[in-house]
Amino acid sequence: MTHYTLQIMIPTTPPQSAPGHMHKTSKKENIIFSLQTQLVLQNKLCRQYETDLCTCDELVEILSKRLSDFEKQEVKRKNILQSWKKKVQELEKTCRYLEEEMEES
Repeated sequence: MTHYTLQIMIPTTPPQSAPGHMHKTSKKENIIFSLQTQLVLQNKLCRQYETDLCTCDELVEILSKRLSDFEKQEVKRKNILQSWKKKVQELEKTCRYLEEEMEES
């Protein structure tokens, strides 16, 4: 940044450029600038897409692990339920046997 001060007699506004030295952009330069802008935008979108894709992969991994854990728990529950059913059947048999013994005596 340039600081203009009154002490060294520099004008407080920047100098105006000469009207004959204005640079007009050519059609090719406009196309190049447009393509560069598109490339930068596409690169940003590509990085964002890669980031989103990595995030999705992580989420899929986490959800897969949770599903696997849930399936393991479900198998445990089924096994527990089957063992309870067997115990109930054994208790019913024992109760019937005791009822029969009681009736006979």
